[in-house]
Amino acid sequence: MSVWLALFIYFFPTLIAFFRSHNNIMPIFLINLLTGLSGLGWLWALVWSFTDNTKAVRVYA
Repeated sequence: MSVWLALFIYFFPTLIAFFRSHNNIMPIFLINLLTGLSGLGWLWALVWSFTDNTKAVRVYA
């Protein structure tokens, strides 16, 4: 397994939060960074990144 793949998997919750424009990207990143190796911290960050706390997208017609 390459280092890049390992980093991608490790920071997957942060990437999900980033691409979903989550309001709590930085706290998710910190939880992911500091407790991600425990497995429980990684799962916590992953679940949090999928919550519906995203920035509103305005559509103008």
